[in-house]
Amino acid sequence: MELRYGANSPFARKVCAAAIECFLTDRITLVRTVARDPMTDLGTINPLVKVPALVMDNGEALYDSQVICEYFSTLVGGEMLIPPVGPARWRILRRQALGDGIIDAILFMRDIELPPEGEPPATAHQREKIDLSLGILENEADTMTQEGITVSAIGVGCALGWLDFVYPDYDWRTAKPALTQWYADFSRRPSMVATAPKRKD
Repeated sequence: MELRYGANSPFARKVCAAAIECFLTDRITLVRTVARDPMTDLGTINPLVKVPALVMDNGEALYDSQVICEYFSTLVGGEMLIPPVGPARWRILRRQALGDGIIDAILFMRDIELPPEGEPPATAHQREKIDLSLGILENEADTMTQEGITVSAIGVGCALGWLDFVYPDYDWRTAKPALTQWYADFSRRPSMVATAPKRKD
């Protein structure tokens, strides 16, 4: 398989961490891709011209981190990252969407050029989304600990890591002690250490 990824892309990190947790790294060739490069061929794999994108062994492509992570889970029995049925499945998929939504909000804020008068209303709205989502995750931190390694745990871990990376002064920990502890423990996993975003020298 060939995985197109971008340096420091939080969604690509999520997929790479999932591959490590599923013991699939020896089956995947990583190809660093700059989606905004006018010379890229990424559009022939993913018409949305986004990473991550996975070319399977049969030559067909999968895109979107949620789809790729579920595919990885099926390759190792279908239950490693996502329960196949029952309430736990929907809880984990719902929380995965929450983590992805936090990343989307951060990306939106990062890509807005702030006007001289300060933060625009659209950015304030994204911060509200992040804060509300973190409140939910604070209440579910103990459940995440009990669930262990799931696609939502990886996604939330990548979202919090991306928040710290893009906005290091964003003080989300003070009012979120349970989530802070969960993240401190989870971020020490080899899959998270190996895929952590890195600043350019």
